[in-house]
Amino acid sequence: RLGAECGLPSVAQSWNEGRIDARRWMRPDDVRGWFLERFELALNATGSAAAYSRKVRQALDYMRERYAEEVTSDAIAEHIGISKDHLRHLFKEETGETVLDALTRIRIDEAKRLLRDGSLKIYEIAERVGYRNGQYFSQVFRKATGMNPLEYAERRE
Repeated sequence: RLGAECGLPSVAQSWNEGRIDARRWMRPDDVRGWFLERFELALNATGSAAAYSRKVRQALDYMRERYAEEVTSDAIAEHIGISKDHLRHLFKEETGETVLDALTRIRIDEAKRLLRDGSLKIYEIAERVGYRNGQYFSQVFRKATGMNPLEYAERRE
């Protein structure tokens, strides 16, 4: 109910629409992690995200649900029913970041979680968070965190 009040789809709705990647649920910790993410999304939607317009919240939700896919401003704008230019303007005005910056942050946050888990290789994490090229993923990760993925993974131990 909390998720629905915040504009998040129900688990059943997400499952039926193919937005839940069951391949990510290989162990009980994976399932637990997914539900914790959803809970955090709901909490965030009731806090600082509540200050965002419905369209910006929808754009953020779309990115959080599909970060592993090829996500474009065109696709987001089409999904929420506004033009790409309007999305870019609205998003920057309300969040202070570009659509691409937000998507990158979402992907890097998920990559950090997977690196802390320690059960996947770096190229597998890159693919799971939406990067088809492991080297490019490492460059983006380093720019965002100041260290490469391997350094980050080793630091957690």
